[in-house]
Amino acid sequence: MASVAANGGEYLVAWRDSRNAFSSDYTISDTYGTRISAAGTVLDPAGIKISNANWTWAPAICAASSGSGYFVAWPDGRLFPSGFNNNSFQIYGARVTSAGVVTDRTAYGSAPM
Repeated sequence: MASVAANGGEYLVAWRDSRNAFSSDYTISDTYGTRISAAGTVLDPAGIKISNANWTWAPAICAASSGSGYFVAWPDGRLFPSGFNNNSFQIYGARVTSAGVVTDRTAYGSAPM
């Protein structure tokens, strides 16, 4: 599942991506994004790696109110590498500039879901 936000002139699409998985296990995934121009041109064909934490799930995205960037949030289970249950995911997030640069890969943690 992908999520999309607009900043007035471009869009950012974020999704869960398993391209770097060392097995066919879909739980080993990263959060990626790409910018799309108003004309529909994909500006980052290889994608932008936003997070490489395992157990990433369904990223959500929003545009910054100033139009200067985006905030991408996602739940992941990085603190519970041996498995998960209803309390093992936490919400994290990172900012992505309108130029496609992840400014804080150190994501924001939250209370368990």
